[in-house]
Amino acid sequence: RSQNVKRPPIPALQGGNGLPMDETSVTSMLAEAIENLSNHIETLAKNQDYLINVQERTADMLERQAIAIERIVDHLNISPGPSAEDSMEENEPVKIFEHHYVTPQKSEADEMMDVAAPVKASETEKTAIRKRKKVVIEKPEAVISTESLLLGRDAVMDIIHTMRSQGATFDQVAARLIELKQPTFSGRGEWHAQTIHRLCNKK
Repeated sequence: RSQNVKRPPIPALQGGNGLPMDETSVTSMLAEAIENLSNHIETLAKNQDYLINVQERTADMLERQAIAIERIVDHLNISPGPSAEDSMEENEPVKIFEHHYVTPQKSEADEMMDVAAPVKASETEKTAIRKRKKVVIEKPEAVISTESLLLGRDAVMDIIHTMRSQGATFDQVAARLIELKQPTFSGRGEWHAQTIHRLCNKK
Protein backbone atom coordinates (compact mmCIF):
# COMPACT_ATOMS: atom_id res chain seq x y z
CA ARG A 1 0.00 0.00 0.00
CA SER A 2 1.03 3.56 -0.47
CA GLN A 3 2.08 5.41 2.61
CA ASN A 4 0.27 8.55 1.44
CA VAL A 5 -3.18 6.92 1.89
CA LYS A 6 -4.59 7.77 5.35
CA ARG A 7 -7.02 5.64 7.27
CA PRO A 8 -10.36 7.17 8.36
CA PRO A 9 -10.42 8.13 12.06
CA ILE A 10 -12.12 5.66 14.41
CA PRO A 11 -14.95 7.30 16.52
CA ALA A 12 -14.14 7.42 20.19
CA LEU A 13 -16.33 5.35 22.52
CA GLN A 14 -17.98 7.04 25.49
CA GLY A 15 -17.66 5.54 28.93
CA GLY A 16 -20.44 4.88 31.46
CA ASN A 17 -23.95 4.20 30.27
CA GLY A 18 -23.29 5.49 26.81
CA LEU A 19 -25.66 8.51 27.05
CA PRO A 20 -24.50 11.75 25.50
CA MET A 21 -23.54 14.56 27.85
CA ASP A 22 -26.41 16.78 26.61
CA GLU A 23 -29.14 14.31 27.66
CA THR A 24 -27.61 13.92 31.12
CA SER A 25 -27.61 17.67 31.68
CA VAL A 26 -31.20 17.94 30.43
CA THR A 27 -32.30 15.18 32.82
CA SER A 28 -30.68 16.88 35.79
CA MET A 29 -32.29 20.20 34.85
CA LEU A 30 -35.71 18.55 34.61
CA ALA A 31 -35.26 16.92 38.02
CA GLU A 32 -34.29 20.25 39.54
CA ALA A 33 -37.26 22.00 37.88
CA ILE A 34 -39.66 19.35 39.18
CA GLU A 35 -38.27 19.74 42.70
CA ASN A 36 -38.65 23.53 42.53
CA LEU A 37 -42.20 23.15 41.21
CA SER A 38 -43.15 20.84 44.08
CA ASN A 39 -41.73 23.36 46.56
CA HIS A 40 -43.82 26.14 44.98
CA ILE A 41 -46.96 23.97 45.12
CA GLU A 42 -46.36 23.23 48.79
CA THR A 43 -45.90 26.94 49.48
CA LEU A 44 -49.15 27.75 47.65
CA ALA A 45 -51.00 25.13 49.70
CA LYS A 46 -49.72 26.63 52.95
CA ASN A 47 -50.73 30.12 51.80
CA GLN A 48 -54.20 28.83 50.92
CA ASP A 49 -54.59 27.32 54.39
CA TYR A 50 -53.50 30.60 55.94
CA LEU A 51 -56.04 32.58 53.87
CA ILE A 52 -58.83 30.18 54.88
CA ASN A 53 -57.87 30.61 58.54
CA VAL A 54 -57.88 34.39 58.17
CA GLN A 55 -61.33 34.32 56.53
CA GLU A 56 -62.73 32.15 59.33
CA ARG A 57 -61.35 34.52 61.96
CA THR A 58 -62.80 37.50 60.10
CA ALA A 59 -66.26 35.85 59.94
CA ASP A 60 -66.09 35.03 63.63
CA MET A 61 -65.11 38.62 64.44
CA LEU A 62 -67.98 40.03 62.36
CA GLU A 63 -70.39 37.65 64.06
CA ARG A 64 -69.26 38.76 67.52
CA GLN A 65 -69.48 42.39 66.42
CA ALA A 66 -73.10 41.91 65.28
CA ILE A 67 -74.00 40.33 68.62
CA ALA A 68 -72.31 43.17 70.52
CA ILE A 69 -74.17 45.81 68.49
CA GLU A 70 -77.47 44.08 69.17
CA ARG A 71 -76.72 44.01 72.90
CA ILE A 72 -75.89 47.73 72.86
CA VAL A 73 -79.15 48.55 71.08
CA ASP A 74 -81.04 46.39 73.55
CA HIS A 75 -79.50 48.21 76.53
CA LEU A 76 -80.12 51.64 75.03
CA ASN A 77 -83.83 50.81 74.71
CA ILE A 78 -84.39 53.12 71.75
CA SER A 79 -88.11 52.32 71.37
CA PRO A 80 -90.44 54.72 73.27
CA GLY A 81 -91.48 53.39 76.67
CA PRO A 82 -94.81 53.57 78.45
CA SER A 83 -93.73 56.73 80.28
CA ALA A 84 -94.04 58.71 77.03
CA GLU A 85 -97.61 57.47 76.56
CA ASP A 86 -98.44 58.32 80.18
CA SER A 87 -97.16 61.86 79.70
CA MET A 88 -99.29 62.16 76.55
CA GLU A 89 -102.33 61.01 78.54
CA GLU A 90 -101.67 63.59 81.25
CA ASN A 91 -101.17 66.44 78.79
CA GLU A 92 -104.18 65.82 76.57
CA PRO A 93 -106.89 66.74 79.12
CA VAL A 94 -104.97 69.91 80.01
CA LYS A 95 -105.06 71.00 76.38
CA ILE A 96 -108.80 70.40 76.28
CA PHE A 97 -109.42 72.54 79.37
CA GLU A 98 -107.07 75.25 78.11
CA HIS A 99 -109.12 75.41 74.94
CA HIS A 100 -112.25 75.66 77.11
CA TYR A 101 -110.91 78.65 79.06
CA VAL A 102 -110.02 80.53 75.89
CA THR A 103 -113.59 80.46 74.60
CA PRO A 104 -115.80 83.49 75.35
CA GLN A 105 -118.01 83.51 78.42
CA LYS A 106 -121.23 81.51 78.22
CA SER A 107 -124.12 80.76 80.46
CA GLU A 108 -123.75 78.38 83.42
CA ALA A 109 -125.64 75.58 81.64
CA ASP A 110 -123.39 75.86 78.56
CA GLU A 111 -120.28 75.83 80.76
CA MET A 112 -121.44 72.66 82.53
CA MET A 113 -121.99 70.94 79.18
CA ASP A 114 -118.59 72.09 77.92
CA VAL A 115 -116.87 70.79 81.05
CA ALA A 116 -118.62 67.41 80.85
CA ALA A 117 -117.77 66.95 77.16
CA PRO A 118 -113.94 67.13 77.50
CA VAL A 119 -114.04 64.88 80.57
CA LYS A 120 -115.88 62.20 78.61
CA ALA A 121 -113.52 62.65 75.67
CA SER A 122 -110.48 62.28 77.91
CA GLU A 123 -111.94 59.14 79.50
CA THR A 124 -112.56 57.56 76.09
CA GLU A 125 -109.02 58.47 74.99
CA LYS A 126 -107.56 56.96 78.16
CA THR A 127 -109.50 53.73 77.72
CA ALA A 128 -108.43 53.53 74.08
CA ILE A 129 -104.79 54.04 74.99
CA ARG A 130 -105.01 51.48 77.76
CA LYS A 131 -106.43 48.95 75.30
CA ARG A 132 -103.42 49.49 73.04
CA LYS A 133 -101.11 48.94 76.02
CA LYS A 134 -102.77 45.63 76.82
CA VAL A 135 -102.21 44.39 73.28
CA VAL A 136 -98.52 45.34 73.43
CA ILE A 137 -98.01 43.69 76.82
CA GLU A 138 -99.78 40.46 75.92
CA LYS A 139 -97.53 39.72 72.93
CA PRO A 140 -94.40 38.65 74.86
CA GLU A 141 -96.47 36.53 77.25
CA ALA A 142 -97.90 34.39 74.43
CA VAL A 143 -94.56 33.52 72.89
CA ILE A 144 -94.11 29.91 74.01
CA SER A 145 -95.68 27.53 76.49
CA THR A 146 -93.67 26.88 79.65
CA GLU A 147 -93.72 23.09 79.39
CA SER A 148 -90.34 21.58 80.26
CA LEU A 149 -90.55 18.78 77.68
CA LEU A 150 -87.70 17.80 75.36
CA LEU A 151 -88.56 19.20 71.96
CA GLY A 152 -87.30 18.15 68.55
CA ARG A 153 -84.98 20.15 66.33
CA ASP A 154 -87.84 21.59 64.25
CA ALA A 155 -89.74 22.67 67.36
CA VAL A 156 -86.66 24.40 68.79
CA MET A 157 -86.06 26.20 65.46
CA ASP A 158 -89.72 27.32 65.47
CA ILE A 159 -89.17 28.80 68.95
CA ILE A 160 -86.05 30.63 67.77
CA HIS A 161 -87.69 32.05 64.61
CA THR A 162 -90.85 33.04 66.50
CA MET A 163 -88.97 34.95 69.19
CA ARG A 164 -86.69 36.62 66.62
CA SER A 165 -89.71 37.72 64.54
CA GLN A 166 -91.19 39.31 67.69
CA GLY A 167 -88.02 41.35 68.32
CA ALA A 168 -86.24 39.17 70.90
CA THR A 169 -82.43 39.36 71.00
CA PHE A 170 -80.10 36.39 70.67
CA ASP A 171 -79.40 36.54 74.42
CA GLN A 172 -83.12 36.46 75.21
CA VAL A 173 -83.68 33.46 72.91
CA ALA A 174 -80.77 31.57 74.51
CA ALA A 175 -82.06 32.38 78.02
CA ARG A 176 -85.54 31.16 77.06
CA LEU A 177 -84.22 27.81 75.77
CA ILE A 178 -82.19 27.38 78.96
CA GLU A 179 -85.31 28.20 80.98
CA LEU A 180 -87.22 25.51 79.07
CA LYS A 181 -84.37 23.06 79.87
CA GLN A 182 -83.80 22.27 76.23
CA PRO A 183 -80.35 20.80 75.42
CA THR A 184 -78.30 22.03 72.49
CA PHE A 185 -78.33 20.08 69.22
CA SER A 186 -74.83 18.76 69.94
CA GLY A 187 -75.83 17.78 73.47
CA ARG A 188 -72.88 19.65 75.00
CA GLY A 189 -72.94 22.90 76.92
CA GLU A 190 -75.71 25.49 77.12
CA TRP A 191 -77.33 27.84 74.63
CA HIS A 192 -75.43 31.06 73.82
CA ALA A 193 -76.18 34.10 71.68
CA GLN A 194 -73.47 33.12 69.20
CA THR A 195 -75.06 29.68 68.71
CA ILE A 196 -78.50 31.23 68.05
CA HIS A 197 -76.93 33.67 65.59
CA ARG A 198 -75.34 30.84 63.58
CA LEU A 199 -78.58 28.85 63.48
CA CYS A 200 -80.52 31.89 62.23
CA ASN A 201 -77.99 32.49 59.44
CA LYS A 202 -78.22 28.89 58.18
CA LYS A 203 -80.73 28.38 55.34
